[in-house]
Amino acid sequence: MHIRISAANAKVYLRTLEYGDAAAIAANANDKEIAESISDEGTFPHPYSEEDALSFIKRASEEASSGIGLHMGICSAETGEIVGAIGLSYINMRSKKSEVGFWIGRRFWGKGYGKDALRLMLAFGFARLGLNRIYGIAFASNERSIRMMKSVGMKEEARLKEDGIKNGSLVDNVQLAILSREFALQDLSIS
Repeated sequence: MHIRISAANAKVYLRTLEYGDAAAIAANANDKEIAESISDEGTFPHPYSEEDALSFIKRASEEASSGIGLHMGICSAETGEIVGAIGLSYINMRSKKSEVGFWIGRRFWGKGYGKDALRLMLAFGFARLGLNRIYGIAFASNERSIRMMKSVGMKEEARLKEDGIKNGSLVDNVQLAILSREFALQDLSIS
């Protein structure tokens, strides 16, 4: 199943990942600072190889087929180039909630791509999947990610002491969330 999510004036669009995207994903993901900012030690390695990208694409396809996840490539609206990835994990249709996670390749930072991608994924989760709540978790030290989530209306709910682990050390996490009715005030129409 191929999905494409876009909106007027968005700097990016989201699309289903394909095995042919592995080289572009690896090129953007092979960055120690990105790996250091991703939670769940071991799921986002550094160095990040094409084999890692192929494994990610395979897992994304399996999760989409089973309905528990939806992971998409973030593509520049201008060039079509993959600039990062975003996904909904732990989709729970019974409780109508999911966790959002994302990363952007370093050379695309500061262009508004992450904010637009996050808005598109939230709109899709609420409007098309019927979710009521989408949350995100970031390391407390990852101020860039926390700021971006807040910029789309997500509100900090908790600071979770020693909730994550990175490089063998316990780290604090910040959990942010937004409800469907709160996001609806942004009036973003997706296609």
